[in-house]
Amino acid sequence: MKKKIICIESSRAEHSHLFWVLKELEAEPCIDLSLVLVGGHLVSEFGNTAQLVRQDGFTILDTIESIMASDSDLGTSISFGIISLAIAKIFDRHRPDLILILGDRYEMLAVGSVATLMRIPIVHIHGGESTEGLVDEAIRHAITKMSHLHFASTQMYAQRIIHMGESPDHVFHFGAPGLDNIKRMSFYSKEELEKDLGIKIQSPLVLSTFHPVTLEPGQSSKYMNNLLTALESLNATIIFTYPNQDAEGRSLAEQIKEFCNKKIQTYFFNTLGIRRYYSLMKLANLMVGNSSSGIIESGSFSLPVVNIGERQRGRIAGKNVIHSDSDTQSILKSINICLSQEFLLSIKNMKNPYGDGDAAKLIAKTIINFPLSSETLKKKFHSAIN
Repeated sequence: MKKKIICIESSRAEHSHLFWVLKELEAEPCIDLSLVLVGGHLVSEFGNTAQLVRQDGFTILDTIESIMASDSDLGTSISFGIISLAIAKIFDRHRPDLILILGDRYEMLAVGSVATLMRIPIVHIHGGESTEGLVDEAIRHAITKMSHLHFASTQMYAQRIIHMGESPDHVFHFGAPGLDNIKRMSFYSKEELEKDLGIKIQSPLVLSTFHPVTLEPGQSSKYMNNLLTALESLNATIIFTYPNQDAEGRSLAEQIKEFCNKKIQTYFFNTLGIRRYYSLMKLANLMVGNSSSGIIESGSFSLPVVNIGERQRGRIAGKNVIHSDSDTQSILKSINICLSQEFLLSIKNMKNPYGDGDAAKLIAKTIINFPLSSETLKKKFHSAIN
């Protein structure tokens, strides 16, 4: 009998990380894989990335439109309730043997909560990490305690999961599966990117993604203004990607649009897709913002990164990452360090702490071989204290 797996995704970033794991599972005759898309995947201002998932050929079992018009924590909370209600009905109709989720989004907390109540085992990728400036910190660890099979991206994160009481037999660390994209990808050339995106790329090229800082309500707009003031002084091509669907994300997008209307050689894309995004990372001279891709994927390109503020605080970072406070002067100082010849030489051919791009096949194989029985849901607390 085939093992029925439903993977739930809410964003372009999740799909990028999950892509090769899903491809490996899809290729197995013993696996019945389908996807449920929620949240930002279905909203035009975030690029309507559900279309990209369909183009990748995956079976879309269902969709849940959950994003509220309100750019607030009330809208986020209501979205949580919408997802909980809808995913319960989907699980009841289709009764998966396992569900697969990634990361720390509130959408996945809703999914995990329902799966727990409906006695469906959970496979979780990217647990054990820390982002001290976000509500995601608590969400990620809550999902870990609901989950039954864990794939951490580093040894330290795997140990953290075990310290939370999870059985070492169910905790694995093969690296970050998003890096498999980089290892397996055929990148666009500069000329192909210019034609495809309809822009002119002049060196230096700066990539910027800045998301809301959810534990500092009302401050994200100020931090964005500080970032834009710093970037104003650069003679560079600057490409922005859209903030995510957290509260205050829409207001940040409006600030970026206004900036791009005033400064030449600046561009704003609501989505780039996996291949274009990584091709730009490969071509870029600098990355500035507070996105997890500046922590996890950037090291594979030896790409200098200015990581701003508290959003990613607590995550393991490669030596290509300079951590900056959120004020303009600190950002400018960090940019100058990243563009210095001394710094560039120090990170040349660096090793990415999140792996070498061979995680997906190992993750898929472990999921395929994961035994399911009446005992699967009965979790015993593993004490890591000697």
